[in-house]
Amino acid sequence: MERLRKKQRIKHYLKEQEPEVLDVIKTNPHLEMYIGNINHGLSLPEYYETLNRGMADIEEPNLIYNVGEGVFIHVFPGDKRTIYHPVEPELTKHVQESIEEVMKRLTILISSDMAPKTSKEHIELFDKLLDRIIPNSSNMFSKFLPTMKGVSPAVKERIRYYFIRDKIGLGVLQPLILDTFIEDISCNGLTPIFIEHKIFKSLQSTIEFANMAALDRFVLSLTERSGRPATHSAPIVDAVLPDGSRLNAIYGRDLSKKGSNFTIRKVSETPLSISQLVSFRGLTAEIAAYIWMALDNGMSMFIVGETASGKTTLLNACLAFIHPTAKIVSIEDTPEVLPPHINWAREVTRPASAGSAVDTFDLLKAGLRQRPNYIIIGEIRGAEGNTAFQAIQTGHPVISTFHAGTVKSLINRLTGEPINIPPHFIKFLDLAIIQNAVHTADGKLLRRLISANELVGYSQRTGNYSFVELASWDAKTDTHNFLKSSHILENKIAPRRGIKRKDIKILYKEHKTKTLIIEGMIKFGVMHWDDVWELLQNYKLKKKLPDNIAKFVTEGLRGWK
Repeated sequence: MERLRKKQRIKHYLKEQEPEVLDVIKTNPHLEMYIGNINHGLSLPEYYETLNRGMADIEEPNLIYNVGEGVFIHVFPGDKRTIYHPVEPELTKHVQESIEEVMKRLTILISSDMAPKTSKEHIELFDKLLDRIIPNSSNMFSKFLPTMKGVSPAVKERIRYYFIRDKIGLGVLQPLILDTFIEDISCNGLTPIFIEHKIFKSLQSTIEFANMAALDRFVLSLTERSGRPATHSAPIVDAVLPDGSRLNAIYGRDLSKKGSNFTIRKVSETPLSISQLVSFRGLTAEIAAYIWMALDNGMSMFIVGETASGKTTLLNACLAFIHPTAKIVSIEDTPEVLPPHINWAREVTRPASAGSAVDTFDLLKAGLRQRPNYIIIGEIRGAEGNTAFQAIQTGHPVISTFHAGTVKSLINRLTGEPINIPPHFIKFLDLAIIQNAVHTADGKLLRRLISANELVGYSQRTGNYSFVELASWDAKTDTHNFLKSSHILENKIAPRRGIKRKDIKILYKEHKTKTLIIEGMIKFGVMHWDDVWELLQNYKLKKKLPDNIAKFVTEGLRGWK
């Protein structure tokens, strides 16, 4: 009776679906089976091929979306919080036995000259060998190969998925890695894994480890994949996974009483652009244009905020404002900075456990000898901060992130231990952007540029620092305010460019032009600077753009042609 009821339920559900959705469900039997087995206490979910930010307003989401590789995600209301459940291809006993057989045959086919270095190369090699082990029926030479008989294309796809998942990917976490809507993955021990989702925020996944031994094995495997394996003598690991995600892991129950734990902060291959951040209301086009003018004219800037406030996201977005011919040197503990420049030296620190230690300070001293136009420091924490300010004095603009909540706390940390910058050096930092994760009036957690501050100087007589808050965020209205007069434009950029006091209006006109460029990009769906020239081509062919926007884009972005 129960089976019949389920069949009728799924039959009725399928009748209501659009043809393209029906095709997806029918070509993925494991998805149809999963939907048919959903508990009666929960209504059947809506299917989406992808998500959009407007879905954040859904109070109790109950939906399934596609993340690729035959994996789907079901988000649905739980008892206390929203649940995140991956729906993977079915792993039957036959598939498991076939994977073991493939492993045996791979050992015969793999030779010493096959040495893939990246995950992508590993997958390409596996696909090539798998086609030899389980060839298509059209392969006339299959009888001469070490083939497996009686394996259907559907089973072959499942073999491929689980082999890549467990041998090349991150095992049970692979669906979360495939999901581009996930920002953070955290495991606190023998508890469910929690995730931070771009649309639905904090979610509880249905993934958890069975016992302490399984969790310890997984953390060891995870750190080995990063190239910095955890040990009892070095149980804390900060590293980067093969896909670029940032890993922090603590191994062993002597330090973590709930069991080994880890956090993975995913890094997007294509960072969000400044126009996307503006369209998300993280800042305004006017503020973005001002940052563009500052960086384009060699100003130094720190993006300041708490952990997970969006500092690195904003930093990466702003790097497109630097002229494309500039030479950039980036220095980081874990590589997250992604400038769109060809002339870019990417330098990463090395811990003592990997040989002789090389820290940020060492790399910064070396970087100054490389004649960079800009120096990007992933995060300033110690003695490198003093050297960074010396670099600014010698004409090297420095862009960095910094952990602090306000301009005053930024200055206190810079002038105190262990950075110890002389108070009168503060004026060499031109711009401090405060970025934070904030709660709006309706309770939503969002990332916003809180303020843009121009540092003016230090008075030895009074012992006070002076700065101008040029832009600020209003929590009540979720809007930004922008002053019409800038210390940096009038007293730093104007003299550098030989602009006289009476002609200052030229800079404000340029600022307005750049604002219009960014607004035009958003209006016409151009999110990345590389796409601007395609937009211009459309203007020439179809006259889609207003003349003033086309002119501004042409003049403002000429260097990116």
